[in-house]
Amino acid sequence: MNSTPYTLVAAESAAQQILLIQGHKISSHNQTIAGQINAIRQLMQVPAGSSRPIGFTADISKHRSK
Repeated sequence: MNSTPYTLVAAESAAQQILLIQGHKISSHNQTIAGQINAIRQLMQVPAGSSRPIGFTADISKHRSK
């Protein structure tokens, strides 16, 4: 009874399948992380446009002339 070649082939095939699955998981995780980093970078950018100051900015001198 010589079961060694079959066992080695089966183990090698299983090992290759595991490596493929792990490679796919790592690749998909890398893509997910890259997407999250890009989203964070977009959120960190200063929005263009509004140069209006924040808060109450009424000009009191215009209303005192009455």
